[in-house]
Amino acid sequence: MTGYRATLIVDHTTALDPEPRKQVEAEILPYAATRTVKLMREKLTREIAKADPDGAVVRHQRRVPDSTVEFYPEEDGMATMHVYCPAETVRPIFDVLDRCARSAKAAGAKTRLGMLRLDALAGITLGKRKSNVVTEFRVTIPASSLAGASTTPGEAHGYGVLTNDVLHKLAEGDSVLWRRILTDPAIADSYSTRYERSNGARAA
Repeated sequence: MTGYRATLIVDHTTALDPEPRKQVEAEILPYAATRTVKLMREKLTREIAKADPDGAVVRHQRRVPDSTVEFYPEEDGMATMHVYCPAETVRPIFDVLDRCARSAKAAGAKTRLGMLRLDALAGITLGKRKSNVVTEFRVTIPASSLAGASTTPGEAHGYGVLTNDVLHKLAEGDSVLWRRILTDPAIADSYSTRYERSNGARAA
């Protein structure tokens, strides 16, 4: 057995009393060396629940308040959204996305399932025209880049640099609220104008 598998067993059984721990070890040790880590982890979870059912309930209830959704910027204009919550909450959500993805695949979509699940998530939460919610996604775009006169990248607040093609897609979207800020470095002053770009009309 590898050290990683042994560490998994120790970490999962540390909270158990001696007798339940022995029961779990007796079941998992012969199994662990010949199965994948995923299968071993699943069996380990089952055996712990069988050996210490009351403790399993307490440990689950202790974890629930740690539920969260987090956002992490990644390289190349990508990002990760991390969800940590009870399995009975997140599994049905995943199943809905998976059914939508597989239906799209059966209808002829060429995209891989993972991307189709993302499309389903975006469609359900934001709507087809991203009109289900009103939110603020602040992007700073140099006027020269917006006009196509330069390739200087802009930035999304809370994320970082975005490529010009992404910036133009955002700028050309429907119901975009623009705030034009002209800054004069010589006098450290700025002038701000707000207006809404909607129904595909190009802002002047």
